[in-house]
Amino acid sequence: FGGVAVLGAFVALIIFLPSVGNQPFTPPAPTSSMPSTMPSHLPSARPSSSSMPSMFPSVDPSENPSRFPSVSPSSNQEFQQNALIQMSSVFAIENWTNNDGWESISNNMCSLYGIVCKVYGVDIFVTELNLAANNLAGDIDEFTLLGNLKHLEKLDLDSNLIVGNLTEFSLSLIQFSNLKYVDLRLNELT
Repeated sequence: FGGVAVLGAFVALIIFLPSVGNQPFTPPAPTSSMPSTMPSHLPSARPSSSSMPSMFPSVDPSENPSRFPSVSPSSNQEFQQNALIQMSSVFAIENWTNNDGWESISNNMCSLYGIVCKVYGVDIFVTELNLAANNLAGDIDEFTLLGNLKHLEKLDLDSNLIVGNLTEFSLSLIQFSNLKYVDLRLNELT
């Protein structure tokens, strides 16, 4: 019966969804500051019939770096800065052996001690966290914004005082398609 319910739901979607997104283009009504007709040398504003909107658009612009400017260039940086701010809080920045730059993360995240960045087009991404033997102390399970660093290639937190569930944390690392190196040795992970 489960297959019938799924098939019924799918058929219902096919019946109700064809009209979504297929509405004819209606230009805005002209105002006094806007010409009533488009000049002939400009391309038509009518969308092409072959362009279909994506059913699952990416909400996070850092998921798909491109060589073209992002709609909101600061949003990638803000996602990453939030992760780094949370990290400094969770792992007690005031006790770190070296916390150069971490007091003012919003100025330039790529100048922080232990951070390596790469540029893709106009967007900057954190690709390495190298904070081995730096007296980080805290529960890794509370570092919930790590996923904001989607382009992470290297995570080195070796020889610190980090506690938490290693299995759970390891499962969260699956989302990082670029991650090539992880070192969590000599911590207090269970």
